[in-house]
Amino acid sequence: MFPNPAIPEVCFIKNIITRKNIIVGDYTYYDDKNGADAFEDHVTPIQGTADMNKALGSN
Repeated sequence: MFPNPAIPEVCFIKNIITRKNIIVGDYTYYDDKNGADAFEDHVTPIQGTADMNKALGSN
């Protein structure tokens, strides 16, 4: 999850995401000095189109 132990504020987020409506790639990383493993706490929800919501199962 943390690619560089010397830089704990950077982590790959694929394995920490629990919400099915957040889609990221295998090597997507997030940098946050307050804890990159809290990525979902900083996500701003957006309203997608009906087709997008249906595809994500969030309708």
